[in-house]
Amino acid sequence: YERNDDQDEAIKGIRSFAESHEMNYPCVIGDDQTQEMVPEFRGYPPTLFIDREGKVRLQLVGAHPLSKLESVVTALLA
Repeated sequence: YERNDDQDEAIKGIRSFAESHEMNYPCVIGDDQTQEMVPEFRGYPPTLFIDREGKVRLQLVGAHPLSKLESVVTALLA
């Protein structure tokens, strides 16, 4: 949910941030549709685990160790 009315500028900002922090996973710009998919949105930065059908299976807020993230992904893929 970028605070920028210009979506192209918001995308540039997100890409720049992701590159400078070496983020190797997809990012999304929140809109009404994503808000509906995450009705219990709790804060920033969120990490959403989305299954193959597009359903949000888990939401984590804040920084978490890689081992925790990997264990969640492993469980969801099982």
